[in-house]
Amino acid sequence: LSIRIVRDGNFEKFYLVKDATVTPQRGRTVNIPVEESFTLPAGQTHYSFSLQQGEGNKELQFVAYLKSPAFPLKKATACKLKMTYTYGADDPYELKFIPLDSAEAGFKSIRVEWRSVAEGKTTGLENLPVPDFPARKTWSDFQKFPKEDGKSFSDLLDWVERMLKSLDRLDEREIRKQISRTAQRHNNQIKKLNGEINGLTENWKRGEFVFGKNDQNGEYFCIVEVEGERVFCHSSSFSSEIDAEDLYEGDDVYLLVSTGRDGKLNGRYLTSNKERPEYVTKEIEKLRHEITYLSQKRQSKDMHDVISESAESARKAIFSLRFPALTIWNHDHSLSESDVPDHFRNAIFEGTQRILSIIESENMPDTLKEELFFFLCCLHKDAPEYVGKRLIEMSDDPIVFLKCNRNISFAIGNAGLPWQKKLLDKVLNSKHPIALEMLAIAIWRSEVLIHKLSKSKLKGLSKILLNATLADLESISSEVQQDRVDRLVEKGLTEEDAVERERGYQVLTLCKHLELLLALLRSRGNEEEGFKMVFAPENDLTKKYGTLVDDVSRIVIDSDIELKSRISLQIEKPEMFDNTPDLLYALQMYLTGDSGANTIVITGVSDEDG
Repeated sequence: LSIRIVRDGNFEKFYLVKDATVTPQRGRTVNIPVEESFTLPAGQTHYSFSLQQGEGNKELQFVAYLKSPAFPLKKATACKLKMTYTYGADDPYELKFIPLDSAEAGFKSIRVEWRSVAEGKTTGLENLPVPDFPARKTWSDFQKFPKEDGKSFSDLLDWVERMLKSLDRLDEREIRKQISRTAQRHNNQIKKLNGEINGLTENWKRGEFVFGKNDQNGEYFCIVEVEGERVFCHSSSFSSEIDAEDLYEGDDVYLLVSTGRDGKLNGRYLTSNKERPEYVTKEIEKLRHEITYLSQKRQSKDMHDVISESAESARKAIFSLRFPALTIWNHDHSLSESDVPDHFRNAIFEGTQRILSIIESENMPDTLKEELFFFLCCLHKDAPEYVGKRLIEMSDDPIVFLKCNRNISFAIGNAGLPWQKKLLDKVLNSKHPIALEMLAIAIWRSEVLIHKLSKSKLKGLSKILLNATLADLESISSEVQQDRVDRLVEKGLTEEDAVERERGYQVLTLCKHLELLLALLRSRGNEEEGFKMVFAPENDLTKKYGTLVDDVSRIVIDSDIELKSRISLQIEKPEMFDNTPDLLYALQMYLTGDSGANTIVITGVSDEDG
């Protein structure tokens, strides 16, 4: 005989009777030693522990209930337990909690009441705690959406409009204009470079040295007469091989002549040699190479190249829309709502038509088409009919079904349209493990979708999910399979990185399954007959889930595994559950029907990486 307690954030057994043998004798009281001490945590008005019998976790329909005027305790209190058995008595087992320091505890002993489970479930099925759904945003909220820094805002509607407008650059007429503009720009660059070459060749002149002297800064300059014009030449622009002291009036010199901004003639590379200096020749060669490069680029820049560059730019722009699109079209939001700004509704209609023409184009790359199709899937009921038809066709192929699983998950919406209902049915009937993860996404994006499941589907799905999550538990409790590690190593990963990646995938899958379980618990809110019983706390299925969540908590805490859930919870946990991840604590509360579940608030669900 044992009671179910929390220790270090984990539920575990505390044995009241383990190996004791009692000889029945009517009226005789026998002491049953309980070796281990028990610590009552502080701050609780009462304590209730489920009774379990045997090693199979068979839960009795009774709880050990503690109530005292000394509660709530100011600090955790260690107690020894005194257990007796009286054969023939109405309550044969008697259990007392006796504090090790009664003066500090404020009580001498407390006798346990054995209460039936029904007494503790005064709320009944009608008032079982049901996980809520995140608050729905308004269209005004989208226009002033808080950024991650918490200091500024984004206009998500404007973001989407601007990115869709950028698709206009993929119009063939626009591309031809772009090619023409690029060619003209190259022509201008070539013309400028030719001018520089001409300047370096045609303006290499012979002149006569007139005079030279130092300026007010003590730097030497000279005046050279070239073709009857006087040219200024500073010593900083002399060729390295000439010495100013060797220059005399009337000497022949050679230099590059140019006209400054002030209209005056300036000289560079002054030398006594008729041949141009080597570095001037190299400069000319460099300019000619640039001209050759631009000429080749101008000739090779055809329609295909420009389309490829523009398409990649557009793909990145549409990829950036994943966050605003998944945020706006969450919670069944649709353009059919009356408070949608007209300019946004029109922009989406025009944008989707433009997207369809790009998808149908033979010239556009598949990478862009796939990203555009994903965007259309995020629009669920606002998506063109083409999306539903194509997704239904794609879902018939198991390989394609796996590849497009996220497209389907987001497109299902509230399953209000016939093609959405068909997609939901295909996912529910699928034998592929990914189907559970798809439902974990879909059911947390629509408040009403959980109520589109029939009772039989809900029961069947609950059993499938239980087996899948048990398999997850087995995976994270075991070493990563070597064959999976070897496949990742073959792709270039180190063995350590391969193990880490595979373990990360296992934990991610487990997390998705737990999120789906929390979503399925929302079926308690369905008022139709029989739905509330599917996850009633006393059901065997619910108890199995409770044991499973306890086991997952133990493994996660002991192995220091981080559960990164997409679900954000506002939650106040008792101190004893500090080490328990929020998602697991919430599941424990809801599964057992604990009133503490009523204080849990689900503030949001992130699908950006979902």
